Amino acid sequence: MKKRSFAVDKFPKHHTDRIETVSGWYIRERLGECNLQIYLNDQPLAGLLTTHRHDLAVAFPELPRVVQSGFVGDLVVPPEIKAGEKFILSVRAQHRDKSVLLIREEVELREHGTDLNTRKIDFRDIFRDPLTGESVCSEAGKFRTTGPVGRTIASVGGVPHFYPAGKPCAIRLTERGTTHPYSSQAQQLIETSRLALNFGAGVQTKDRLHDHVVNLDAIHFPWIDVVNTCRSLPFQDSVFDAVISQAVFEHLPDPFFAAREVFRVLRSGGRALIDTAFMQPFHGDPDHYFNMTCSGLRQIMQGFQIEELGVRSYQNPSLGLSMQIEAVLPFVSSADWRNRLNQALTIIKQDGASFDSCLGEVGRETIAAGVYVLARKPQ
Repeated sequence: MKKRSFAVDKFPKHHTDRIETVSGWYIRERLGECNLQIYLNDQPLAGLLTTHRHDLAVAFPELPRVVQSGFVGDLVVPPEIKAGEKFILSVRAQHRDKSVLLIREEVELREHGTDLNTRKIDFRDIFRDPLTGESVCSEAGKFRTTGPVGRTIASVGGVPHFYPAGKPCAIRLTERGTTHPYSSQAQQLIETSRLALNFGAGVQTKDRLHDHVVNLDAIHFPWIDVVNTCRSLPFQDSVFDAVISQAVFEHLPDPFFAAREVFRVLRSGGRALIDTAFMQPFHGDPDHYFNMTCSGLRQIMQGFQIEELGVRSYQNPSLGLSMQIEAVLPFVSSADWRNRLNQALTIIKQDGASFDSCLGEVGRETIAAGVYVLARKPQ
């Protein structure tokens, strides 16, 4: 009997709330580009994120990469659909040459209200469409470009979504985890700026929000102000006093271009604070492309005046070693090796600070978990 190639674990049937989580798994027949998407009335509504599913590795031992077959994301029913209305929801796997339907249901919207955890701050004067280069205007939570093209920009809860045609952004408004807080240096930059950009803000908490900080991410998490999966940043030239990017540049397919975009959106004399991965394992969020040394980070910041470059205490080697062990433990099939790795992990977590200290400055840079740069756009 042939095993199934997909399953949808969470998906609304008969009725749905305004926000619902969708999850499951899909085993691709071949390698290649594949976008998993939620559809509403056969139109793309939201993207889905790839996740690890170690239960599939047990169920399909003959498929070494099946662990990467999970997916998860949220659907948000648009406000034009009212309580009691019925519509069609589906999930499709979009390959370059075909579309695979995973599930399709007719559902009715419940009357329950839902808090989307979005802010009502008007940042409209700083937006620029990354696809057309046109300015963006907003009215009543709807966005549109102002040039000859006159393109309508998708939005969810008043948050604009910029993405290439046919590839809507992923939504994780039900996410309950939190991204690491601002470093003390980042907080200082924020406090001395009129307008700052948090580039790759992740999952923020309400107490961390600032009215003059724009939270940007490729995924629509709670308290995100703008979502962008386009190559260019969706902002006008020279609008920010500071750009802060914590643990993001390793997830960008072209960090050189991204650094040039940071340069473009900074005002003259504005500063960028960027930290990124060096000796860290793969961690897709939604993907992971390049780790960097201090030399590599210096290269991508060409054109900036570099003020500081090195390793912060939160990027020390003990953190990187812990991350590597924790990342591979779920894949280790040998009980003996699992025990050894757990013992090593316990030692590192208990006394990692003394290990970092005994390495010295050069030793720490040699296997640091990450590196950082503080750089200024020349006047």
